[in-house]
This record gives sequence, structure tokens and C-alpha cells, in this order.
Amino acid sequence: FSFFAIVYISWRISKPIKSLSASTKLIAEGDLNTEITTFNSKDEVGQLTHDLKSMVTQIKETLVNVEEEKEKFKRVFTNMSDGIIATNASWKITNVNLAAERMLGSQVDSNFITDISEKFKCNFELQELLDYKKREKNIEIVRPETDQVKEMIYSAVINSIVDVNDNISAQVVTVHDITDQRREELNKSTLLSLISHKIMTPVTVMLTAADFFTDGTLGELTDNQIKFINKIVKHAKKVKKLVNRLLHYVSLSEDKEEVSKEDVNIKDILNKITEDLLVDLEKKVNFDININVSETIRTSQKHITWLLDEIIDNAIKFNQNEVTNITLAVGKDNGSYVFTIKDNGEGIPTVYHDKIFERFFQVDKYFTGNTEGMGLGLALVKTILSKMDGSIEVTSTEGEGSEFTLFIPL
Repeated sequence: FSFFAIVYISWRISKPIKSLSASTKLIAEGDLNTEITTFNSKDEVGQLTHDLKSMVTQIKETLVNVEEEKEKFKRVFTNMSDGIIATNASWKITNVNLAAERMLGSQVDSNFITDISEKFKCNFELQELLDYKKREKNIEIVRPETDQVKEMIYSAVINSIVDVNDNISAQVVTVHDITDQRREELNKSTLLSLISHKIMTPVTVMLTAADFFTDGTLGELTDNQIKFINKIVKHAKKVKKLVNRLLHYVSLSEDKEEVSKEDVNIKDILNKITEDLLVDLEKKVNFDININVSETIRTSQKHITWLLDEIIDNAIKFNQNEVTNITLAVGKDNGSYVFTIKDNGEGIPTVYHDKIFERFFQVDKYFTGNTEGMGLGLALVKTILSKMDGSIEVTSTEGEGSEFTLFIPL
């Protein structure tokens, strides 16, 4: 009797374990639809069977959710207006959406670098693109004009995906159509250049003609005539300065040459700027100049003169006080020349500290026609600093004046 009892108990234990083992094997192989026999025993085997069945149900629900999210992502990915291209570490394209196909003609299994190098004009060196230390790369791609399509310009941002060992495992390329933006920039530059040259010619003629009157070549003038001639000259010079600002901005935007440095006397430059700005000025201006470096510095005389002239001119124009006080300081810090221009003017609201460097922007309270200028001065400053690898900081509170600090590499 004992023998049969042992056999029966062994059978009752081994049967569910074998069944559970077979089900587990099928699940491990990916068959989540396999039938799991439920045992109603109260022991550990019965509990394990119930837990396994519950786990399979949860896995099924999770997989359904994953598939739904995957489908949503696929739809978004496919219909994005920006082009998206995914490649492996060797630049073989593994996925591409419709926008990228339309822009670049990219196809799965082709090589991204080979595609764009052979079909388009690009502004990158191959070695730079293959630099694995640089995780994000920005390039510009131009699709040449053909009989079927116009020239198109694209910006591409390439982000590298790294694995746990910090090795690049994939690349994701985001492509954006910037054709309209580039054309708009070209049209603006062309228009500015055209306006500048068309206005400069008659202004030059006016000033030349005025010289003939003021130097007595055309005979003696009455005091009243001299007064009006001087007024004509004054305003013609203002127009000339505005046009020169336009010309400077256009020439700087189009100039691709590096800024050349030379030995310049910064004290002479500051004295010349301040003297010129005071000519015909109808209000009192005090300058306090502090030079804490050698008077001879190595920089671009043309560019540093433009920079300082623009900011000092603004400090005078946007100041409604009876007496304008301007402090000019030159020093050195962390490998840069530091120029500080501080005034006691109206100040600039914090919300405008970034916008003042945009082309044609003027703070609302000054955009009345009473203040000279067209909103190009600080845009010109930003463009010049960009060419000099410099930077600018603004500290200003409305009603308390402004301080502009320029940093220009030695």
C-alpha cells in the first residue's frame, strides 16, 4: 500500500510540473497563445501556475500597447514635414520618411554620405562628417537646378546615437527646407545694396554742390543763405551716414574673408570717434575715457572703429537728459580685449535685450520718427563681432542707463 501511495503522490506532483514546464518552454519561444492548464491545488505548484497565466496576460496587453504606440510613431514619422533619415554606424540608411525621400531621394539600404556627395553640393569636409567625437553636426545641402526642379537648399542636423560603450551605433539626420529663407535673405541684401547705391550718388552730388556755395566759389552769400546751406549739409551728412551704415551691413554680410589684424592706437580711435560725433551736435555730451591697456593694441582698425562708433552713437541718440554722460573703458580679461560703453540714458527694458540686435528693430517708445536711425546699428555690431569671433553683453534697466561690454579675442 505504501508503494502505491508514493507512486500516486509522485504522479500528482510531477504531472503539473511537466505541464507547467512544457507551457513555459512554448512561452519562451514566443507562443503567448499556448493554453496553460490551471491546477486548483493550494500548494506552490498551483500558485505558480496562476502566476504564470497572469504574467502571460500582462505580456499580451503590453505587446498590444507597444504595437499601438509603434503604429502611432510610424504615422507621425512618415508624415512629418521635416525629412528624417536613420542610418547605421556605417551610414547605411535603415529608415527614411516620405519628406526625406522627396527632398533628397534617399532610399533604404543606400549610403547617405555617398548619396549626398554625388547628387548635391554640400558645405562639409568628409573628414569633419566622419569625426566620431562630434556628436552633433550641421551641414547645408544644395540640390542643383534641373529642367524639372528649381534649386533647393536644405539644412541637415546629424545626431549620433551611442551605445553603452560610448561607440556610435546609429545616426539620425533631420533635414529642413530653408530655400525660402535663403532667397529672402538674398533679396533683402540685394534690395539694401540697390537702395544704398541709388541714394549715395545724389547725396554726394548735394554735398559737392554745397561745398561750392560755402567756399565762395559761386560768390558771396548772405547770412540767411549760409544758414540754410549749412542745414542742407547737416541733413545730407545724416543721410550719408545712414546709407554708409546700410553699405557696411551689406558688405559685412557678403564678405567671406577673415578679419585681418594690425597694430592700432585705441586712444586715437576713441578720440576721433568722439570728436566726429560731437560735430554739429546741439546737446552737451561728456566723455570719460579710461584705457587700462597699452594704447597700441592688435586688432582690425576698420572693424573696431565701426563697433565703437555704432554703440557710442546710440548712447548719444537715445538719451533725453540735458547732459549726456558716457564712460568708455578698455581693458583685458581671459584672453580678450574688453570694451565697456556706459551711459546715463533711457535704458532698455529687459524684454528687448535680445531683440535689439535684430535688423530694423527699434524699441517701441523710440519708433516715432523723432530719433534718427533705422534699427541697423546693433545688428551691424552683432555681424561685426561674429566676424571677429567676439561677443557682447548688455546690462540695462529702464530709466537707469545702459552698459554694453564687448569681448574681442587678443
